Amino acid sequence: MQPARQGKKWLRAEEDQLLEELRGEDRLGDIAARHQRSVGAICARIEHLLVPDRVFDSDAALIDWAKSVARSPQFVRPVSSPPVRTVVDVERPSRAPEADPARREAVLAIRTALTAGTGREVAAPDVGELDVLASFDDGRLEEAGRAVVKRRGPLGLADWVLECDSPGIADIRLTADQLGTGGEAEKSAGAQLVRAGLARLWQRNREILLMRLGLLTGATTMAEIAQQFGLTRERIRQIQNRELDRALVTAGSGVRRGWHEARDRLRRLLIPDGQSACDPELVLIFVELVMPHAPREVAVTVVGRLSGGKAATCRELVTAVETCHHEREQRNRLAAEEERQRIRASEQRSRRTAKVLRLIDEAEWPPTTSIPAGGAPTPVRSPGQRPHWSNPRRWWAPRLGREVGCESEAELHVVQLLDAADDWS
Repeated sequence: MQPARQGKKWLRAEEDQLLEELRGEDRLGDIAARHQRSVGAICARIEHLLVPDRVFDSDAALIDWAKSVARSPQFVRPVSSPPVRTVVDVERPSRAPEADPARREAVLAIRTALTAGTGREVAAPDVGELDVLASFDDGRLEEAGRAVVKRRGPLGLADWVLECDSPGIADIRLTADQLGTGGEAEKSAGAQLVRAGLARLWQRNREILLMRLGLLTGATTMAEIAQQFGLTRERIRQIQNRELDRALVTAGSGVRRGWHEARDRLRRLLIPDGQSACDPELVLIFVELVMPHAPREVAVTVVGRLSGGKAATCRELVTAVETCHHEREQRNRLAAEEERQRIRASEQRSRRTAKVLRLIDEAEWPPTTSIPAGGAPTPVRSPGQRPHWSNPRRWWAPRLGREVGCESEAELHVVQLLDAADDWS
């Protein structure tokens, strides 16, 4: 059931009450029930009021951070609500927060252990890449490091970061020609690129978007996803549209992450040589192969954003893809109509042939095939006699008193049989 104040405008007094509740020990569900709003609406308003400087993996993490901020002695309630933040085509920085020196040493120790005995020289570590690696747990680091060493030998930090972000992304080999085959291998590779491109989004919102794209098992419609996450259908739509804007991946600077690799591979796959925009035909093939159950507009927008397209460019791409789909459907309808006409003509020929064969079978044939006296002086051939070698498709018809031409041997055989039927009319 939808909360009573769902979608209603927030008042200044209600915002003050929310901030006061953050200083207490109330749970998120209790706060939402007291305000007669959904949990998602409460989290969105907290982000609007406090403007966090990072993305949280869950609502609980956001609430814990908000409570710590509200309880801080230095916290001052803004005189007026901060302006509504509009999404711009700027990617979030890919550099991770500065890691603890002890954590950096732990990463270097894992690297030393993985490269011990290989006899290969290890390059000096980059501080930015080292900080990114320090954000992963030891198990993930060891698994990804072994994969890089097995595949390439030396354990470069850049390759290590990519393997930690998206395992196996460096092994993807997908071309435009392979998209047409529509195999499971190509579908899996394309899905891996999309997941890698969306990896930097907040975990819950990323799961919602992946469900809408059909890349996670379970619900795909807004109503089903809303029921699974305990949100309203409208809130799911808002999250979808917001994350579509945040899905933009640019060339970036600094540390190269898995979504940068996915962006470059998608651009090589979908942008033909000499062009600067995605080919609508290739995008349509990619979307239908990788995300066949997703809404086409949503899937095309995701591909466009992950390929580095601005918002206006993605809208143009959606229109172009819809045009390509309409034209292809029209061509398919014409081809199907031509096939139906061909089958109809073939059936008509079959019926005519069957009728001729039935008439031949019902005819009363004479006991002999002799020709009546008084025929033409030209030598007479019997039905069993082969035509002359110089013109195998001409036959002397006694009833006509002349030679007749046949377009095929089948027609020749029919003429021979008809000539032998005395009662033929």
